[in-house]
Amino acid sequence: MHKRVIGSSTDLLYTVYLIIDPRDRVPVYVGQSLRFEARCEAHLKCAKAPPINIVGMNIKVYLKQLLSIGYAPAFKIVHSCGTEDESLRSETEWVRGLIKEGYPLLNNWKIHKKTNKDVFGEQYKWYFREKLAANIEALPAILEKYRRNGPMMGDVRSLPRPLLFSSG
Repeated sequence: MHKRVIGSSTDLLYTVYLIIDPRDRVPVYVGQSLRFEARCEAHLKCAKAPPINIVGMNIKVYLKQLLSIGYAPAFKIVHSCGTEDESLRSETEWVRGLIKEGYPLLNNWKIHKKTNKDVFGEQYKWYFREKLAANIEALPAILEKYRRNGPMMGDVRSLPRPLLFSSG
């Protein structure tokens, strides 16, 4: 369920969600929203908009390029919260947890970027460029390369791999 009514029709839950690359089922972004379906549509609408002149890599650029090679992202709700403050805390916890488990993310909040850089160094955005250019079979090796080469990889590699997705 993406959003549900609690009590009256105006009481919606905030949702924390992942945007997942469908090719390897690895998360690339964590978001939160009161209106989950509308937020998913907004991500896709931005990705389908005319080309944008952005230097670097962010979720808009990644989704645009992912769609251009014939893949639509997957969206997965990972937590529901009663307040915006709770959802913002949960979003940050998910970002930190996934990054520390070895998944670079495209989140742009200052604290999220810092966590990415602390774990993967400055090269973490190159991971996304390389990933988009690769064939599906090469994706696991690309992720391992960035896990292995980051400044704190000894700590990250010792963590168990997350079991976020079923294989069916």
